[in-house]
Amino acid sequence: MNANSQNPTLIQITSNGTVIGTVTTKEFRKYMNMNGFTAALVKTFNEGKAACGEPERACEIINAA
Repeated sequence: MNANSQNPTLIQITSNGTVIGTVTTKEFRKYMNMNGFTAALVKTFNEGKAACGEPERACEIINAA
């Protein structure tokens, strides 16, 4: 999945540095069961995974075009 005009920002999930999935911000908000700024949700996700010792991490992919 690539960022485009309909989904200008995507969330990429990695595990130990390997990409395991890409979701839209809407899908990520639904998974997190929270609303708010995407960067804050990504930070919350990453902090929670780190606290549990799990390798998954999220990052924003932004459409540059």
